[in-house]
Amino acid sequence: MVDSQVYIVEMQPELPNWGTHLCCPTYGVPLLATILRKRGVNAEALVEGVSQFQLADLLQADVICFSVMTCSAKKTYALADELRRNGKLVVFGGTHATYFPRSCLNHSDYVVRGEGDVILPSLVTALRDHTAVCDIPGISYRAGGTIVSTRIPPVPEDLSTVADWATIRGFCDPHARKRFVRYQVPVQTSRGCRHSCSFCVAATMFGGCYRKRPIPSVLEEIRNAASISSRIMFVDNDFVGATHNDRAHTRELCKRISGLRLSLDIAAYTTVSVARYPQLLRQMYSAGIRTLCLGLESLNEHSLREYKKHQTVGDIPVAVKQLTEFGFSVSASFMVGIDGEDSKSVLQIAEVARRWGLHAIYFFVLSPYPNMTELVPANRIFLTEWKFGTGHFVYFLPASDPPSALQTAMIKATRQFYSYPRIMSLFLRLRWRQATQTLVRRLAFRPIGKAMEAYVSLLTTLERPFYAANGELDPVALQRGCSRILDWDNELTIEEVTP
Repeated sequence: MVDSQVYIVEMQPELPNWGTHLCCPTYGVPLLATILRKRGVNAEALVEGVSQFQLADLLQADVICFSVMTCSAKKTYALADELRRNGKLVVFGGTHATYFPRSCLNHSDYVVRGEGDVILPSLVTALRDHTAVCDIPGISYRAGGTIVSTRIPPVPEDLSTVADWATIRGFCDPHARKRFVRYQVPVQTSRGCRHSCSFCVAATMFGGCYRKRPIPSVLEEIRNAASISSRIMFVDNDFVGATHNDRAHTRELCKRISGLRLSLDIAAYTTVSVARYPQLLRQMYSAGIRTLCLGLESLNEHSLREYKKHQTVGDIPVAVKQLTEFGFSVSASFMVGIDGEDSKSVLQIAEVARRWGLHAIYFFVLSPYPNMTELVPANRIFLTEWKFGTGHFVYFLPASDPPSALQTAMIKATRQFYSYPRIMSLFLRLRWRQATQTLVRRLAFRPIGKAMEAYVSLLTTLERPFYAANGELDPVALQRGCSRILDWDNELTIEEVTP
């Protein structure tokens, strides 16, 4: 393996989702391929749906690394099993692998947990040179029938590497682009989050800290991205940040982006607190940021406290009004399924969001990964297949409503918000951009809604033994437990060792 060939593979979800008609590869895939190339490794990224590849291509590699999402775990497992039957070394990484290393090690040789910038190159080098892996931090593997998990190292501080999208086979080829697919290039300006929302994976994945990338690196990444598409997604958990220094860095970055004089259409994730800083908003708009994605999560004060959100319900309409007046399209996500909220809460969100003038809303079901059981106890989880882990499907037993009722409310509320009468009203008011985007989202939701409707029939059968006549969860029935794809508690029992 002196001139080792390494593939980094990303498989797509099995079921329709909001990203089905969007080509925006995960940022970490080209970044890790770039880092490996800088270390002298012949690395290439293969993204299903973007890159043309077959099993025969993968069999030419020495090591095949998979960035694993829960919703694509089944198909990733199947492909990995075939590769291992052919004697290939398989490495898993990503959110799913970090949370479910025991499950992943049934289908891979090694698991990289957390950020892979330093861990993966060290592992690939050790495999190439046939040296011991026991001193590499942040990996899990089997040794003598026992699972060994080395302690995750401190987060990488050097974030200067500029991701090269040419490492993704086919992504930069304009002749390979598919019709009716929107291309958007991921760019990262910061990593991690200063908040620790109880439903979010960011704290576990990024070490509970927040780091800004060097501005020159970000600018180079933006220039390269603009040569592929004018549509850019800042994939930061929080583009602005929460401190004075964070905001100062963001202002300087926006000023420097404006100086590039590129025609950009950028979307960025941030919080409602950004509305308090009008000068910063002006600079963000000048830099080409047109869409702000807010994690609003709930219209219930108690739920916001349970989620550990640093906002109140009263903050939301004020922020939305301010951001809209500055010219931003405001997109919002809401979490569904927390105790104390029910299907009526979901329908209410759609109506209130319409009155507030939100341009887009997305409902996501609580996805209780291991170590998140304070929101959803493990004995209420019934995930039957990994493919349902997209965030669109209820796979636990809510306290106030059967899962089928909650699932049905999500379908109804989404169609209500993106209704044809509302689309027509926007056109008649000459709000062309918003009307067109609303229509596109209505059409994009069509296959998602159909998949969710098919799932409702499964839920109706599964939930029946667990709910009383009044629709509330029966604690006696719950004691019998739910059948599920794996034992959530068992994933938490892997002890770490210090390399």
